[in-house]
Amino acid sequence: MLVAWMADQIPDRDVLQRLYRDFLVEHCRYQIERIVYEHSDNDEHYGIRASMMDLTFFDVTAGQYTLLHATDALDIFEIAAREAQELIRESGGDEEFSDAEVKEHVHIRLHDLPCDEGTLKGQLPRAEDIGSLVGVQGTVIRTGIVKMLMASQTYICKNCHRMIICSANAENSNEIT
Repeated sequence: MLVAWMADQIPDRDVLQRLYRDFLVEHCRYQIERIVYEHSDNDEHYGIRASMMDLTFFDVTAGQYTLLHATDALDIFEIAAREAQELIRESGGDEEFSDAEVKEHVHIRLHDLPCDEGTLKGQLPRAEDIGSLVGVQGTVIRTGIVKMLMASQTYICKNCHRMIICSANAENSNEIT
């Protein structure tokens, strides 16, 4: 069960940012290195998967704050992700990665939420769940049939044995005519 904090027990924003940054550097270093060094598009959005269980083991205060104040915590987490990228980039020191840059659009994807009635829902999220972390269990169901698109089809004439190649018409729903 989560412990509700009093207003005077809410941690300082700078302290939380430092805790989140240290957590990301320690637990998500490989993902951050891939984002910084292997990707060059700064306009792209990138995700870092972070375990809520690992965060709580790393620092109980940060874990509980994240669960209770999800919207604010994720904003702080994203700032910390940019700081973690900067730290990892500076600690790399390789000349071949000197042009690596910190990505602006890095988002935290939390998983391993605690199993209690506050976070795991048996139904779809509702209006009262806005601003809180919610885990939904289920199976993805494909609602339509798989559609195969052919670019061309080859036919052989029975009389003259010539090969005829017919291409798909994009203007006519990719039908071969």
